[in-house]
Amino acid sequence: PEEGAFSFAELVGCRVEGDLFSGVVKGIEEYGGPPLLQVETGGREVLIPFAREICREIDVRNKIIRVVLPDGLLETQ
Repeated sequence: PEEGAFSFAELVGCRVEGDLFSGVVKGIEEYGGPPLLQVETGGREVLIPFAREICREIDVRNKIIRVVLPDGLLETQ
């Protein structure tokens, strides 16, 4: 793959970190829009859009995805 490219399978198991949020990617869902990361956090599942505006840094080598979540995303789930 090209430098910086990765497969969705490589995202599974990545730690997702953001301000006041952390979890682990358990899977990816695709419904025609941007893919959704299935993230387990605090005993519940949160769906996070896999979009550049939200997933700011993706480091599959170190298994970390740094996110900036939009206001209200966690409250709607």
